[in-house]
Amino acid sequence: PSGWMKVPFNNGQQTMDGSATPQGLMQGYFSTWALYFSKFITAYKEQGISLWGLTPQNEPEFAAPWEACVFSPQTELDFINNYLYPQLQKDGHTDIVIMAYDHNRDDVYNWAQVIYQNSTSGNFVDGIAFHWYGGQYLTHLNKTHYLNPDKFIMGTEGCNCPNVLINDWNRAELYAIDVISDLLFWAVGWTDWNIILNTKGGPNHLENFCDALIIVNVTSQQLIYQPSYFYMGQITKFIKPNYK
Repeated sequence: PSGWMKVPFNNGQQTMDGSATPQGLMQGYFSTWALYFSKFITAYKEQGISLWGLTPQNEPEFAAPWEACVFSPQTELDFINNYLYPQLQKDGHTDIVIMAYDHNRDDVYNWAQVIYQNSTSGNFVDGIAFHWYGGQYLTHLNKTHYLNPDKFIMGTEGCNCPNVLINDWNRAELYAIDVISDLLFWAVGWTDWNIILNTKGGPNHLENFCDALIIVNVTSQQLIYQPSYFYMGQITKFIKPNYK
């Protein structure tokens, strides 16, 4: 969210970067932030682009030094139940999929317990999103699935970091292991953070340089297809939409 919506922190500052803990968004602006989501979806729809889903906050447990806003499971639950879902319904965005959490697998089950076991959000939330950082914790995915098998779980961010390693097959193998493992433990999809980056691993406004499936040499105008690109190609040949 914009800084003026956020709880002051770090000597009273209100900035888009960073976050107060344990709650980054001021309670009085929950409805404003929900309206922002809805207007964002509307604006894209007016340009002929239909968005299919959203998460309320990227990495809600991390008061990152870049764009961030900390939520607890309880405050995200409150935001979804009482502000986001009603606003989307009011504005006709009834087909938007809402995914809770959107952070690492180590805490996915704890969040799912709070989100799913609430009778209201159990209807409003379609699934749980997770990232690949911090260890696999596949048993957490398994427990999350069985907590409510009618809800999906989805990998929404993964990326080899730091920097770019050209033709690194070890990174590609770790990439493939993660994708396949997640799918075996009930994930319905896996999303890379980046499709294409430059040879430095950017652009990135905070120099958080990472690897990607395709690297472009801007000087020579050359595309470099990384080993992970071919792993992804091999996997996607056998997995089609709606496969189970």
